[in-house]
Amino acid sequence: MSVSAFEKNIYNTHLRVSRSHKNKPWRPRENFDKISPVEEELLKKISNILSSKNIQADLYFKAPYDLWKDKDYYPLEYFGKFKAVKAYNLWIEKLFIEEPDNEVVVNMVKEGFLFIFKRCKENNLKSIESYFKLQSYYPEFLIALSEKQINYYNILPINNYDTLLKQYPKEDIDFIVSGFYNNINTLRTRYYRTEKLKKLNEKIITKLNKILNYGSI
Repeated sequence: MSVSAFEKNIYNTHLRVSRSHKNKPWRPRENFDKISPVEEELLKKISNILSSKNIQADLYFKAPYDLWKDKDYYPLEYFGKFKAVKAYNLWIEKLFIEEPDNEVVVNMVKEGFLFIFKRCKENNLKSIESYFKLQSYYPEFLIALSEKQINYYNILPINNYDTLLKQYPKEDIDFIVSGFYNNINTLRTRYYRTEKLKKLNEKIITKLNKILNYGSI
């Protein structure tokens, strides 16, 4: 086996996050020729977690430090376990509820709209809103939400996003995205109270709609 560029980045991102948390300098590792088989296997496991769950490495490693303040170091081994994924999910959920204007949330929303924009281009759609009418067996945006390609704050700015959902039993919707209705109802209140996210979303949608219609701004 060999260490891929992505796996090297995982190693160095963990090193950077853990050292920076302690306000200590760090230097990226460049030579991986003598990495142990155990470490190599661990990097591949973490790589699979990040890829399959669409998680950014720096956020994954940062999550437990921000969520809990009682430990100052989490070894690489920790992040190959389910509890690290759980910590990440708890942290993101906490940010979405308590700090929707947080830079982490805002960047995730931007990434979500980029995904939607690309899907609009691929399907020759002329507006971001039109994406929310795409469906195969189920609405595409619901599947994208379940795969973490988009998030609730990409959905809430859209008028009548639930038009397609009304065609399906609520238990089907909650099967695809656990707790969908409870989550979106909770976050709707937070969204309309945001200082910058709501305005930013409006600007993003307007800008992307112009590009979809005219090819430029």
